[in-house]
Amino acid sequence: MAVNCTAGACPLYSTVLMLFRKDLRVYDNPALLAASQAASTVVPVFIWAPEEEGQFQPGRCSKWWLKQTLRDLAQQLETPGSRLIIRRAQDSTDMLLQLMEETGAQAVFFNHLFDPISLVRDHSMKQRLTAAGYPCRSYNADLLYEPWEVLDDAGQPLHTFQGFWGKLQMMPSQPPAPFPAPQALPAVNPQLTSISLDELGLFSSREQEEASEQLATKVWM
Repeated sequence: MAVNCTAGACPLYSTVLMLFRKDLRVYDNPALLAASQAASTVVPVFIWAPEEEGQFQPGRCSKWWLKQTLRDLAQQLETPGSRLIIRRAQDSTDMLLQLMEETGAQAVFFNHLFDPISLVRDHSMKQRLTAAGYPCRSYNADLLYEPWEVLDDAGQPLHTFQGFWGKLQMMPSQPPAPFPAPQALPAVNPQLTSISLDELGLFSSREQEEASEQLATKVWM
């Protein structure tokens, strides 16, 4: 696919994947903004692969909130002209590689996750995608500073809030202001398939989903 250059600006890529995970928003999403600036076409993707979480798979209330948030994200993406592609997989990297083939995408954009399981998974994902010829572009969407930016004088992680707070006061620059949502996104190929939220299999029955909704709203409202 050719890259279209307009108004003196030439995108780096023709098509990229934007992988959503726990950053289910279009506002203040650095990876999404960077993807929209780097490519002519951005394909927003969410891959549900709970088996990768091992013993820390989300409970039913978490899954209820996930369903509501994904529904809201899909609506947010429709406003600037795009749509969310949802897939179910046992291995998210396998599905990413499949989507790269389906879409002709040349790179993957995503935001960092910092929990131990995600760090290991993301390292493997980057290795496999890079080996297949697909660059990975990752960003910080959750923290004021990256963990490796706030260290003690010996270059080690800080262990007390007082030490951490003192180091923050001496940082050479302020955290970036929230990033704006892209005002426009290109339409995703209508032939690219996506499953519905109900097809994700978050709940074993409608009764379980209703019970989860009652529990979640009781706790949070």
